[in-house]
Amino acid sequence: MLKTNISYNEIFKLALPIYGGLLASQSIIVADTFFLGKVDSVQQSAAGIAGLFYTIFFIIGYGFSMGGQILIARRIGENRIPEVGKIFWNMMNIAMIYALLVFIFFKFFSYGLFYSILDSKEVAMNATSYLENRAFGFFGTQLAWCFCAYNIGRGNSMAVTIASVINALVNIILAYLLIFGKAGFPKMDIKGAALAGGIADTCYGLTYIVYSFINKEFKTYHINRFVFITKEHVNQLIKVSFWLVIQYTLSIVAWFLFFVWIENTGKINFEVSIIVRSIYSVFLMSPIALSSATNSLVSNLIGQKKEVEVIPLIYKVIKVSFIYVILVTPLLLIFPDFFIGAFTNDQTLVPFARAPLITVFVAMVFFSISSIFFQSVSGTGNTLIALLIESVCIAIYLVFSYLVTHPGHSVPLWFIWVAEVIYMLTFGIFSALYMHSGRWKKLRI
Repeated sequence: MLKTNISYNEIFKLALPIYGGLLASQSIIVADTFFLGKVDSVQQSAAGIAGLFYTIFFIIGYGFSMGGQILIARRIGENRIPEVGKIFWNMMNIAMIYALLVFIFFKFFSYGLFYSILDSKEVAMNATSYLENRAFGFFGTQLAWCFCAYNIGRGNSMAVTIASVINALVNIILAYLLIFGKAGFPKMDIKGAALAGGIADTCYGLTYIVYSFINKEFKTYHINRFVFITKEHVNQLIKVSFWLVIQYTLSIVAWFLFFVWIENTGKINFEVSIIVRSIYSVFLMSPIALSSATNSLVSNLIGQKKEVEVIPLIYKVIKVSFIYVILVTPLLLIFPDFFIGAFTNDQTLVPFARAPLITVFVAMVFFSISSIFFQSVSGTGNTLIALLIESVCIAIYLVFSYLVTHPGHSVPLWFIWVAEVIYMLTFGIFSALYMHSGRWKKLRI
């Protein structure tokens, strides 16, 4: 049987800091849902949909940085160390230009969007307020993703852990103080949640900068040498990142539409789904961290010309991911009222959320396997194939979601969430077939 020299310790060493980064980003969503659930269900729902819209643009930057991460891991595997700094600075310059454009859009053009797509004008008004007040933090998130790509790509991610902890702590503390008006701060409700998120995002990026000034490895990888945009490296980034950006954008836009369509089915369905989303996101973080680590490890192995170890590595990570889901996520089935009640004071919502939690449990079981295969496809550098797989699965996902939420089709909320199960299952099957085909071995980036 084929084996990989990459140990479980190395997998955890890379995955745990990524988990910390996800925990930081998800802390804003979870904190907003948790605290605003104690204030008002309308503001909770508004922050949920606005946060998801924010994530569309956030994830575009993430997709671009993932391309940089793949390239950095590959160049280190090829022992072409000076290239790391050039890739990093080209990635950073493009990310800052992108952040400026998104900031302008959030501040001045988000108003009309929410009023045109949401049935509830009160939710639309609060969602607009949230986005306008959080917009300044977008610079911090994009800066952070560039540093995250650099650190994860080189397989040494202490900076990710430190920055993630600071991000999460700043957000949770400020959200509590600003939403409820504690310790002399004004009571700002949803605006307080947005400001807390923006400040936390800014601190997230600044922490990486401070860490980099005191880190000797910054010089080792030539990050201390500023490089402006160069055609060669921009072309490399675009070649790998372009399809990733489209892939991630399609994915999050599909999820955004999923929630917009649920909002159109009724107030209770929407409020319950925002709660379910927060719980779902927390439990998915470990499989996502493991799949992201697999992405870099696969790319690094290919750079070292150790393609024979790729498939064994995938199954080693799947074993860890699947065991986690089977051992931890049944808590949702055993204590559903505890998790639901933590996010709302409205106890009338609890019975409506129990069945959807069972559905997302099934989705997570499939995701624990599918996500590893799917991120391995991206790790090979064949991001076009990854996009094609994603596109087909999203098309199936959207058709199903539209049919079960379209006026005239009265189905229970748990069945609407079956869309997640279908999506997780299909993209896992297609990704596994591609990786086992071995066609990725001929690709060079």
